[in-house]
Amino acid sequence: MTTKPTWTELLPQGAAIVAAVSGGADSLYLALHLAELAARHSWTVHVAHCEHHLRGAEASADARFVAEFARREELPFAHLHVYKSDFAPGESVEAELREERYAALREYATRVGAAAIAVGHSMTDAAETFLLMALRGSGPRGLGSMRECADVPGTDLKLIRPLLHMTREEIRAGLKARGIEWLEDSMNADPKYRRVRVRNEVIPLLRSMEPGAVKVLARSAFLCAEENELLRASVRASRLPVACSAATWTLFDLRDVEAIVPSELRVHIGEAASLSAIGDLADRIARTDAPETSIPLNPGANAFVTGRWLLVHESATDAVAILAEAMARLGRCLCATVPDAPIVPLHRDIGDEETLLAGFSGAGEIAARRVSTREWLASAERKAALATNRQALLAPSLAEGDHLTARTMGRDEVLLTQGGRKTARDVLQEAGIPSCLRERVVAVCDAGRILWIPGVRRANVAMVGPDDAGAILLRWNSPP
Repeated sequence: MTTKPTWTELLPQGAAIVAAVSGGADSLYLALHLAELAARHSWTVHVAHCEHHLRGAEASADARFVAEFARREELPFAHLHVYKSDFAPGESVEAELREERYAALREYATRVGAAAIAVGHSMTDAAETFLLMALRGSGPRGLGSMRECADVPGTDLKLIRPLLHMTREEIRAGLKARGIEWLEDSMNADPKYRRVRVRNEVIPLLRSMEPGAVKVLARSAFLCAEENELLRASVRASRLPVACSAATWTLFDLRDVEAIVPSELRVHIGEAASLSAIGDLADRIARTDAPETSIPLNPGANAFVTGRWLLVHESATDAVAILAEAMARLGRCLCATVPDAPIVPLHRDIGDEETLLAGFSGAGEIAARRVSTREWLASAERKAALATNRQALLAPSLAEGDHLTARTMGRDEVLLTQGGRKTARDVLQEAGIPSCLRERVVAVCDAGRILWIPGVRRANVAMVGPDDAGAILLRWNSPP
Protein backbone atom coordinates (compact mmCIF):
# COMPACT_ATOMS: atom_id res chain seq x y z
CA MET A 1 0.00 0.00 0.00
CA THR A 2 1.27 3.44 -0.85
CA THR A 3 1.15 6.42 1.50
CA LYS A 4 0.88 8.85 -1.40
CA PRO A 5 -2.62 10.43 -1.38
CA THR A 6 -3.15 10.25 -5.13
CA TRP A 7 -6.79 11.26 -4.73
CA THR A 8 -5.65 14.82 -3.99
CA GLU A 9 -4.63 15.26 -7.62
CA LEU A 10 -8.25 14.74 -8.74
CA LEU A 11 -9.78 17.54 -6.66
CA PRO A 12 -9.46 21.14 -7.87
CA GLN A 13 -8.19 24.02 -5.77
CA GLY A 14 -10.97 25.53 -3.68
CA ALA A 15 -13.13 22.38 -3.78
CA ALA A 16 -15.53 21.40 -1.00
CA ILE A 17 -15.28 17.95 0.60
CA VAL A 18 -18.00 16.33 2.70
CA ALA A 19 -16.46 14.16 5.43
CA ALA A 20 -18.77 11.46 6.83
CA VAL A 21 -18.15 11.58 10.59
CA SER A 22 -19.85 9.14 12.95
CA GLY A 23 -17.82 10.11 16.02
CA GLY A 24 -15.70 6.96 15.89
CA ALA A 25 -11.93 7.13 15.85
CA ASP A 26 -11.49 6.64 12.09
CA SER A 27 -13.99 9.33 11.12
CA LEU A 28 -12.60 11.89 13.59
CA TYR A 29 -9.06 11.31 12.35
CA LEU A 30 -10.41 11.65 8.77
CA ALA A 31 -11.84 15.11 9.49
CA LEU A 32 -8.61 16.26 11.17
CA HIS A 33 -6.47 14.87 8.34
CA LEU A 34 -8.61 16.61 5.70
CA ALA A 35 -8.56 19.88 7.63
CA GLU A 36 -4.75 19.82 7.60
CA LEU A 37 -4.68 19.13 3.85
CA ALA A 38 -7.34 21.78 3.20
CA ALA A 39 -5.00 24.56 4.26
CA ARG A 40 -2.60 23.60 1.45
CA HIS A 41 -5.24 23.25 -1.26
CA SER A 42 -7.77 25.94 -0.28
CA TRP A 43 -10.40 23.24 0.29
CA THR A 44 -13.47 23.53 2.50
CA VAL A 45 -14.20 20.51 4.69
CA HIS A 46 -17.81 19.91 5.76
CA VAL A 47 -18.48 17.53 8.65
CA ALA A 48 -21.67 15.51 8.01
CA HIS A 49 -23.14 13.21 10.66
CA CYS A 50 -25.91 10.73 9.75
CA GLU A 51 -28.28 9.79 12.57
CA HIS A 52 -30.20 6.56 11.87
CA HIS A 53 -32.65 6.92 14.78
CA LEU A 54 -32.23 3.25 15.71
CA ARG A 55 -30.44 3.68 19.06
CA GLY A 56 -32.57 6.33 20.74
CA ALA A 57 -30.78 8.62 23.20
CA GLU A 58 -27.39 7.07 22.37
CA ALA A 59 -27.70 8.18 18.72
CA SER A 60 -28.72 11.71 19.71
CA ALA A 61 -25.75 11.94 22.08
CA ASP A 62 -23.44 10.87 19.22
CA ALA A 63 -24.80 13.67 17.04
CA ARG A 64 -24.15 16.24 19.79
CA PHE A 65 -20.62 14.89 20.25
CA VAL A 66 -19.80 15.30 16.55
CA ALA A 67 -21.40 18.76 16.43
CA GLU A 68 -19.20 19.86 19.35
CA PHE A 69 -16.13 18.38 17.63
CA ALA A 70 -16.88 20.31 14.41
CA ARG A 71 -17.44 23.53 16.38
CA ARG A 72 -14.14 23.07 18.20
CA GLU A 73 -12.25 22.45 14.94
CA GLU A 74 -14.12 25.33 13.24
CA LEU A 75 -15.56 23.10 10.48
CA PRO A 76 -19.06 23.47 8.94
CA PHE A 77 -21.42 20.86 10.43
CA ALA A 78 -24.52 19.14 8.99
CA HIS A 79 -26.81 16.82 10.95
CA LEU A 80 -28.37 14.41 8.43
CA HIS A 81 -31.37 12.28 9.45
CA VAL A 82 -31.93 8.78 8.03
CA TYR A 83 -35.14 6.92 8.88
CA LYS A 84 -35.06 3.20 8.18
CA SER A 85 -36.57 0.88 10.76
CA ASP A 86 -38.37 -1.88 8.82
CA PHE A 87 -36.21 -4.57 7.24
CA ALA A 88 -37.60 -7.40 5.11
CA PRO A 89 -36.73 -11.01 6.06
CA GLY A 90 -33.30 -11.88 4.69
CA GLU A 91 -32.47 -8.23 4.13
CA SER A 92 -28.97 -7.15 5.16
CA VAL A 93 -29.39 -4.50 7.85
CA GLU A 94 -25.80 -3.33 7.35
CA ALA A 95 -26.22 -2.98 3.58
CA GLU A 96 -29.56 -1.18 3.86
CA LEU A 97 -28.30 1.30 6.43
CA ARG A 98 -25.20 1.94 4.32
CA GLU A 99 -27.33 2.65 1.24
CA GLU A 100 -29.56 5.06 3.16
CA ARG A 101 -26.52 6.78 4.65
CA TYR A 102 -24.78 7.22 1.31
CA ALA A 103 -27.98 8.55 -0.27
CA ALA A 104 -28.19 11.25 2.42
CA LEU A 105 -24.52 12.11 1.95
CA ARG A 106 -24.94 12.36 -1.85
CA GLU A 107 -27.91 14.69 -1.48
CA TYR A 108 -26.05 16.95 0.95
CA ALA A 109 -22.82 16.96 -1.09
CA THR A 110 -24.76 17.92 -4.21
CA ARG A 111 -26.56 20.68 -2.32
CA VAL A 112 -23.33 22.31 -1.11
CA GLY A 113 -21.56 21.86 -4.47
CA ALA A 114 -18.94 19.46 -3.11
CA ALA A 115 -16.45 17.67 -5.33
CA ALA A 116 -16.10 14.59 -3.13
CA ILE A 117 -17.46 12.58 -0.22
CA ALA A 118 -14.76 11.30 2.15
CA VAL A 119 -15.15 8.23 4.36
CA GLY A 120 -12.79 7.00 7.09
CA HIS A 121 -12.11 3.47 5.88
CA SER A 122 -8.69 2.29 7.00
CA MET A 123 -6.30 -0.42 5.86
CA THR A 124 -7.93 -2.66 8.48
CA ASP A 125 -11.34 -2.09 6.88
CA ALA A 126 -9.86 -3.04 3.50
CA ALA A 127 -8.54 -6.30 5.01
CA GLU A 128 -11.94 -7.08 6.61
CA THR A 129 -13.77 -6.35 3.35
CA PHE A 130 -11.35 -8.62 1.48
CA LEU A 131 -12.21 -11.50 3.82
CA LEU A 132 -15.97 -10.83 3.68
CA MET A 133 -15.91 -10.75 -0.11
CA ALA A 134 -13.83 -13.93 -0.22
CA LEU A 135 -16.53 -15.67 1.85
CA ARG A 136 -19.05 -14.64 -0.84
CA GLY A 137 -16.90 -16.14 -3.60
CA SER A 138 -16.16 -12.75 -5.19
CA GLY A 139 -13.60 -12.21 -7.92
CA PRO A 140 -11.09 -9.34 -8.25
CA ARG A 141 -13.81 -6.71 -8.49
CA GLY A 142 -15.29 -7.60 -5.11
CA LEU A 143 -12.03 -8.44 -3.38
CA GLY A 144 -10.60 -5.06 -4.37
CA SER A 145 -13.81 -3.07 -3.98
CA MET A 146 -12.42 -0.71 -1.30
CA ARG A 147 -10.45 1.66 -3.52
CA GLU A 148 -8.81 4.95 -2.61
CA CYS A 149 -10.93 6.89 -5.12
CA ALA A 150 -14.07 5.96 -7.06
CA ASP A 151 -16.86 7.68 -8.97
CA VAL A 152 -20.22 8.08 -7.24
CA PRO A 153 -22.76 6.65 -9.76
CA GLY A 154 -25.18 9.16 -11.25
CA THR A 155 -23.23 12.20 -10.04
CA ASP A 156 -20.01 14.13 -10.69
CA LEU A 157 -18.86 13.35 -7.15
CA LYS A 158 -15.84 11.31 -6.12
CA LEU A 159 -15.84 8.91 -3.17
CA ILE A 160 -12.45 9.13 -1.47
CA ARG A 161 -10.82 7.06 1.28
CA PRO A 162 -7.80 9.07 2.46
CA LEU A 163 -6.91 6.69 5.33
CA LEU A 164 -6.39 3.43 3.44
CA HIS A 165 -2.65 3.65 4.10
CA MET A 166 -3.18 3.50 7.90
CA THR A 167 -4.24 0.66 10.19
CA ARG A 168 -6.94 1.12 12.79
CA GLU A 169 -4.30 0.93 15.54
CA GLU A 170 -2.21 3.68 13.91
CA ILE A 171 -5.26 5.95 13.69
CA ARG A 172 -6.11 5.48 17.36
CA ALA A 173 -2.51 6.12 18.35
CA GLY A 174 -2.64 9.37 16.37
CA LEU A 175 -5.78 10.52 18.21
CA LYS A 176 -4.30 9.64 21.60
CA ALA A 177 -1.20 11.67 20.77
CA ARG A 178 -3.49 14.67 20.15
CA GLY A 179 -5.48 14.05 23.31
CA ILE A 180 -8.72 13.48 21.37
CA GLU A 181 -11.35 11.01 22.60
CA TRP A 182 -13.74 9.16 20.30
CA LEU A 183 -17.00 7.24 20.50
CA GLU A 184 -17.52 3.48 20.32
CA ASP A 185 -20.72 2.47 18.51
CA SER A 186 -22.49 -0.35 20.37
CA MET A 187 -23.41 -1.92 17.03
CA ASN A 188 -19.68 -2.44 16.37
CA ALA A 189 -19.62 -4.98 19.20
CA ASP A 190 -22.76 -6.92 18.19
CA PRO A 191 -21.69 -10.40 16.97
CA LYS A 192 -24.82 -10.82 14.87
CA TYR A 193 -23.07 -8.73 12.21
CA ARG A 194 -20.58 -10.62 10.05
CA ARG A 195 -18.07 -7.80 9.93
CA VAL A 196 -17.98 -7.65 13.72
CA ARG A 197 -17.16 -11.36 13.92
CA VAL A 198 -14.44 -10.99 11.28
CA ARG A 199 -13.00 -8.03 13.21
CA ASN A 200 -13.13 -9.62 16.66
CA GLU A 201 -12.53 -13.29 15.85
CA VAL A 202 -10.97 -13.84 12.42
CA ILE A 203 -8.48 -10.96 12.27
CA PRO A 204 -6.98 -11.75 15.74
CA LEU A 205 -6.62 -15.41 14.70
CA LEU A 206 -4.82 -14.45 11.50
CA ARG A 207 -2.55 -12.07 13.43
CA SER A 208 -1.58 -14.93 15.73
CA MET A 209 -0.42 -16.80 12.63
CA GLU A 210 1.07 -13.79 10.81
CA PRO A 211 1.64 -10.54 12.76
CA GLY A 212 1.40 -8.46 9.58
CA ALA A 213 -1.84 -10.14 8.43
CA VAL A 214 -3.79 -6.88 8.05
CA LYS A 215 -1.19 -5.32 5.77
CA VAL A 216 -0.85 -8.54 3.76
CA LEU A 217 -4.62 -8.79 3.22
CA ALA A 218 -4.89 -5.07 2.38
CA ARG A 219 -2.08 -5.47 -0.14
CA SER A 220 -3.96 -8.37 -1.76
CA ALA A 221 -7.07 -6.18 -1.93
CA PHE A 222 -5.04 -3.38 -3.52
CA LEU A 223 -3.56 -5.75 -6.13
CA CYS A 224 -7.02 -7.15 -6.95
CA ALA A 225 -8.35 -3.62 -7.48
CA GLU A 226 -5.40 -2.74 -9.69
CA GLU A 227 -5.66 -5.91 -11.80
CA ASN A 228 -9.42 -5.50 -12.10
CA GLU A 229 -9.00 -1.96 -13.43
CA LEU A 230 -6.41 -3.14 -15.96
CA LEU A 231 -8.67 -6.01 -17.05
CA ARG A 232 -11.70 -3.72 -17.36
CA ALA A 233 -9.75 -1.19 -19.43
CA SER A 234 -8.43 -3.92 -21.71
CA VAL A 235 -11.81 -5.61 -22.15
CA ARG A 236 -13.71 -2.35 -22.70
CA ALA A 237 -11.23 -1.36 -25.40
CA SER A 238 -11.32 -4.57 -27.37
CA ARG A 239 -14.28 -6.85 -26.71
CA LEU A 240 -18.06 -7.12 -26.54
CA PRO A 241 -19.16 -3.64 -27.66
CA VAL A 242 -22.37 -2.22 -26.23
CA ALA A 243 -24.93 -1.55 -28.98
CA CYS A 244 -27.32 0.40 -26.73
CA SER A 245 -28.57 0.37 -23.17
CA ALA A 246 -31.19 1.66 -20.74
CA ALA A 247 -31.65 1.65 -16.98
CA THR A 248 -32.77 -2.00 -16.84
CA TRP A 249 -30.95 -3.60 -19.79
CA THR A 250 -27.84 -3.61 -21.96
CA LEU A 251 -27.58 -4.95 -25.51
CA PHE A 252 -24.18 -6.23 -26.70
CA ASP A 253 -23.22 -6.83 -30.34
CA LEU A 254 -21.56 -10.24 -30.84
CA ARG A 255 -20.89 -9.80 -34.55
CA ASP A 256 -17.10 -9.82 -34.23
CA VAL A 257 -16.91 -11.96 -31.08
CA GLU A 258 -16.00 -15.57 -31.82
CA ALA A 259 -15.43 -16.53 -28.19
CA ILE A 260 -15.05 -14.84 -24.82
CA VAL A 261 -13.65 -16.19 -21.55
CA PRO A 262 -15.67 -16.04 -18.31
CA SER A 263 -13.34 -13.48 -16.68
CA GLU A 264 -14.05 -11.05 -19.54
CA LEU A 265 -17.78 -11.65 -19.30
CA ARG A 266 -17.74 -10.81 -15.59
CA VAL A 267 -16.28 -7.41 -16.43
CA HIS A 268 -19.21 -6.64 -18.74
CA ILE A 269 -22.16 -8.04 -16.83
CA GLY A 270 -20.99 -7.74 -13.21
CA GLU A 271 -19.90 -10.17 -10.54
CA ALA A 272 -23.41 -10.75 -9.21
CA ALA A 273 -23.84 -13.51 -11.80
CA SER A 274 -23.10 -17.04 -10.59
CA LEU A 275 -19.94 -18.75 -11.82
CA SER A 276 -21.95 -21.52 -13.51
CA ALA A 277 -24.13 -18.97 -15.33
CA ILE A 278 -21.05 -17.10 -16.56
CA GLY A 279 -19.59 -20.37 -17.85
CA ASP A 280 -22.85 -21.35 -19.60
CA LEU A 281 -23.06 -17.93 -21.23
CA ALA A 282 -19.46 -18.08 -22.48
CA ASP A 283 -20.16 -21.52 -23.99
CA ARG A 284 -23.34 -20.27 -25.67
CA ILE A 285 -21.62 -17.24 -27.21
CA ALA A 286 -19.02 -19.56 -28.76
CA ARG A 287 -21.79 -21.59 -30.51
CA THR A 288 -22.92 -19.12 -33.16
CA ASP A 289 -25.38 -21.58 -34.75
CA ALA A 290 -27.20 -22.37 -31.49
CA PRO A 291 -30.89 -21.46 -31.07
CA GLU A 292 -32.06 -18.55 -28.95
CA THR A 293 -31.08 -19.11 -25.33
CA SER A 294 -32.13 -17.54 -22.03
CA ILE A 295 -29.73 -17.98 -19.09
CA PRO A 296 -30.60 -16.83 -15.53
CA LEU A 297 -27.58 -14.91 -14.20
CA ASN A 298 -28.90 -14.36 -10.68
CA PRO A 299 -32.36 -13.94 -9.11
CA GLY A 300 -32.67 -10.44 -10.59
CA ALA A 301 -31.08 -10.67 -14.04
CA ASN A 302 -31.16 -12.80 -17.20
CA ALA A 303 -29.02 -13.09 -20.32
CA PHE A 304 -30.75 -13.68 -23.67
CA VAL A 305 -28.66 -14.66 -26.70
CA THR A 306 -30.07 -14.58 -30.22
CA GLY A 307 -27.99 -14.50 -33.38
CA ARG A 308 -25.44 -11.71 -33.07
CA TRP A 309 -27.03 -10.11 -30.01
CA LEU A 310 -26.61 -10.58 -26.24
CA LEU A 311 -29.22 -8.90 -24.07
CA VAL A 312 -28.65 -8.63 -20.29
CA HIS A 313 -31.87 -7.51 -18.61
CA GLU A 314 -33.84 -7.56 -15.38
CA SER A 315 -35.69 -10.85 -14.87
CA ALA A 316 -39.03 -9.09 -14.53
CA THR A 317 -38.79 -7.56 -18.02
CA ASP A 318 -39.70 -9.10 -21.40
CA ALA A 319 -36.62 -9.83 -23.52
CA VAL A 320 -38.52 -9.77 -26.82
CA ALA A 321 -40.13 -6.39 -26.10
CA ILE A 322 -36.74 -4.98 -25.10
CA LEU A 323 -35.14 -6.28 -28.31
CA ALA A 324 -37.90 -4.65 -30.37
CA GLU A 325 -37.22 -1.32 -28.63
CA ALA A 326 -33.44 -1.73 -29.04
CA MET A 327 -33.67 -2.54 -32.76
CA ALA A 328 -35.82 0.57 -33.24
CA ARG A 329 -33.36 2.75 -31.32
CA LEU A 330 -30.53 1.37 -33.46
CA GLY A 331 -32.53 2.12 -36.60
CA ARG A 332 -32.49 -1.53 -37.69
CA CYS A 333 -36.20 -2.37 -37.98
CA LEU A 334 -39.70 -1.27 -37.01
CA CYS A 335 -41.62 -3.83 -34.92
CA ALA A 336 -45.24 -4.16 -33.91
CA THR A 337 -45.93 -4.92 -30.26
CA VAL A 338 -47.32 -8.38 -31.15
CA PRO A 339 -47.15 -10.70 -34.18
CA ASP A 340 -50.02 -10.41 -36.65
CA ALA A 341 -50.65 -6.79 -35.65
CA PRO A 342 -53.68 -5.09 -37.23
CA ILE A 343 -53.07 -3.64 -40.70
CA VAL A 344 -52.72 0.15 -40.75
CA PRO A 345 -53.89 1.72 -44.05
CA LEU A 346 -51.63 4.44 -45.47
CA HIS A 347 -53.64 6.68 -47.79
CA ARG A 348 -51.77 7.97 -50.82
CA ASP A 349 -53.75 11.18 -51.15
CA ILE A 350 -51.38 13.43 -49.15
CA GLY A 351 -49.93 16.89 -49.64
CA ASP A 352 -46.46 18.39 -49.29
CA GLU A 353 -46.77 18.74 -45.49
CA GLU A 354 -45.49 15.74 -43.53
CA THR A 355 -48.40 13.64 -42.25
CA LEU A 356 -48.26 10.93 -39.61
CA LEU A 357 -49.55 7.73 -41.15
CA ALA A 358 -48.97 5.08 -38.49
CA GLY A 359 -47.43 4.88 -35.02
CA PHE A 360 -46.08 1.82 -33.19
CA SER A 361 -45.53 1.84 -29.44
CA GLY A 362 -41.83 1.94 -28.55
CA ALA A 363 -40.72 1.52 -32.17
CA GLY A 364 -41.54 4.85 -33.79
CA GLU A 365 -43.84 6.08 -36.52
CA ILE A 366 -44.17 6.28 -40.28
CA ALA A 367 -44.84 9.68 -41.84
CA ALA A 368 -45.23 10.74 -45.46
CA ARG A 369 -45.40 13.78 -47.76
CA ARG A 370 -45.35 14.68 -51.45
CA VAL A 371 -41.98 15.72 -52.88
CA SER A 372 -40.48 16.66 -56.22
CA THR A 373 -38.65 13.63 -57.59
CA ARG A 374 -36.07 15.62 -59.52
CA GLU A 375 -35.21 17.89 -56.61
CA TRP A 376 -34.90 14.93 -54.27
CA LEU A 377 -32.74 12.78 -56.54
CA ALA A 378 -30.52 15.74 -57.48
CA SER A 379 -29.37 16.13 -53.86
CA ALA A 380 -26.44 13.91 -52.87
CA GLU A 381 -27.33 14.36 -49.19
CA ARG A 382 -30.93 13.25 -49.75
CA LYS A 383 -29.88 10.27 -51.85
CA ALA A 384 -27.50 9.23 -49.07
CA ALA A 385 -30.40 9.41 -46.61
CA LEU A 386 -32.38 7.04 -48.81
CA ALA A 387 -29.48 4.56 -48.76
CA THR A 388 -29.84 4.20 -44.98
CA ASN A 389 -33.27 2.61 -45.50
CA ARG A 390 -34.79 5.02 -43.00
CA GLN A 391 -36.62 6.69 -45.91
CA ALA A 392 -38.11 5.53 -49.21
CA LEU A 393 -39.43 7.23 -52.35
CA LEU A 394 -42.45 5.58 -53.94
CA ALA A 395 -44.05 6.30 -57.30
CA PRO A 396 -47.82 6.42 -56.66
CA SER A 397 -48.62 5.37 -60.23
CA LEU A 398 -46.71 2.08 -59.85
CA ALA A 399 -48.32 0.94 -56.61
CA GLU A 400 -51.10 -1.66 -56.92
CA GLY A 401 -54.46 -0.92 -55.34
CA ASP A 402 -55.85 2.33 -53.99
CA HIS A 403 -53.86 2.48 -50.75
CA LEU A 404 -50.72 1.30 -48.97
CA THR A 405 -50.57 -0.59 -45.68
CA ALA A 406 -48.15 -0.92 -42.79
CA ARG A 407 -48.26 -4.50 -41.51
CA THR A 408 -46.23 -7.45 -40.32
CA MET A 409 -45.02 -9.93 -42.94
CA GLY A 410 -45.33 -13.65 -43.44
CA ARG A 411 -41.95 -15.40 -43.40
CA ASP A 412 -42.39 -16.68 -46.96
CA GLU A 413 -43.62 -13.43 -48.49
CA VAL A 414 -41.38 -12.26 -51.33
CA LEU A 415 -39.39 -9.05 -51.70
CA LEU A 416 -38.37 -8.18 -55.29
CA THR A 417 -34.76 -6.95 -55.47
CA GLN A 418 -32.24 -6.32 -58.19
CA GLY A 419 -30.76 -9.72 -57.44
CA GLY A 420 -34.10 -11.48 -57.87
CA ARG A 421 -36.73 -12.68 -55.42
CA LYS A 422 -35.98 -13.06 -51.72
CA THR A 423 -38.25 -14.21 -48.91
CA ALA A 424 -38.85 -11.88 -45.98
CA ARG A 425 -37.22 -14.50 -43.74
CA ASP A 426 -33.96 -14.43 -45.73
CA VAL A 427 -33.89 -10.63 -45.96
CA LEU A 428 -34.33 -10.23 -42.19
CA GLN A 429 -31.76 -12.92 -41.44
CA GLU A 430 -29.19 -11.20 -43.69
CA ALA A 431 -29.91 -7.92 -41.88
CA GLY A 432 -29.12 -9.50 -38.48
CA ILE A 433 -32.64 -9.08 -37.10
CA PRO A 434 -33.16 -11.37 -34.06
CA SER A 435 -35.24 -14.39 -35.04
CA CYS A 436 -37.70 -13.79 -32.19
CA LEU A 437 -38.65 -10.47 -33.82
CA ARG A 438 -39.02 -11.51 -37.45
CA GLU A 439 -42.76 -12.13 -37.21
CA ARG A 440 -43.20 -8.65 -35.73
CA VAL A 441 -41.23 -6.62 -38.27
CA VAL A 442 -43.43 -4.08 -40.04
CA ALA A 443 -43.27 -3.41 -43.79
CA VAL A 444 -45.03 -0.95 -46.10
CA CYS A 445 -46.95 -2.88 -48.75
CA ASP A 446 -49.39 -2.25 -51.55
CA ALA A 447 -52.23 -4.61 -52.45
CA GLY A 448 -50.00 -7.66 -52.82
CA ARG A 449 -46.32 -6.74 -52.58
CA ILE A 450 -43.70 -5.69 -50.03
CA LEU A 451 -42.43 -2.25 -51.05
CA TRP A 452 -40.26 -1.20 -48.12
CA ILE A 453 -39.09 -2.72 -44.84
CA PRO A 454 -38.12 0.35 -42.74
CA GLY A 455 -34.51 0.14 -41.63
CA VAL A 456 -33.86 -3.02 -43.65
CA ARG A 457 -34.40 -2.82 -47.41
CA ARG A 458 -36.45 -1.40 -50.27
CA ALA A 459 -38.03 -3.48 -52.98
CA ASN A 460 -37.19 -2.94 -56.65
CA VAL A 461 -40.80 -2.14 -57.55
CA ALA A 462 -42.75 1.11 -57.28
CA MET A 463 -39.49 3.01 -56.78
CA VAL A 464 -39.26 6.33 -58.53
CA GLY A 465 -36.95 7.14 -61.41
CA PRO A 466 -35.75 10.44 -62.93
CA ASP A 467 -38.78 10.59 -65.24
CA ASP A 468 -41.37 10.54 -62.44
CA ALA A 469 -42.66 14.04 -61.71
CA GLY A 470 -43.75 13.47 -58.15
CA ALA A 471 -43.32 10.88 -55.43
CA ILE A 472 -44.36 9.95 -51.92
CA LEU A 473 -41.54 10.24 -49.41
CA LEU A 474 -42.00 7.76 -46.58
CA ARG A 475 -39.96 8.37 -43.43
CA TRP A 476 -39.48 6.13 -40.41
CA ASN A 477 -39.01 8.26 -37.31
CA SER A 478 -37.47 5.86 -34.81
CA PRO A 479 -37.24 6.62 -31.08
CA PRO A 480 -34.06 8.36 -29.80
